Amino acid sequence: MMKMGLTAGAEVIPKPKGDIAKKGNITTTADYADVTGTAYTVTKDKRFQLTKIVLACKEDSMAKIMFGTTQIGPEYYIMGKTTLTDWFPKNYRLDELIGDGSKQIRIQAKYVTTAGDLQAELVGEEV
Repeated sequence: MMKMGLTAGAEVIPKPKGDIAKKGNITTTADYADVTGTAYTVTKDKRFQLTKIVLACKEDSMAKIMFGTTQIGPEYYIMGKTTLTDWFPKNYRLDELIGDGSKQIRIQAKYVTTAGDLQAELVGEEV
């Protein structure tokens, strides 16, 4: 019988590893606006592998992920005083996230009824 397992000292690297992490905040307004600090310009001919996003606000808020002028995935509803974390599977929308050296992936947010300080983090890697 063949034994399966890791060799002692072997390194396991999970994918996507998410070595790019951008975090920021915004005081939400009635219209969507970029969350300062979350924008990342994707290198020309590279693809952005989205790993996770984290969103938190004391007030009810809405958020979305943008790449250039295109919305990636759904709008997120963040209930006040909660944190929303969304993990993305490997190769999630990878063919839509090809860099041209100027397009940015970023998070935008707005309030539902009351302005609040929204904290956000966008994590991923270029492949």
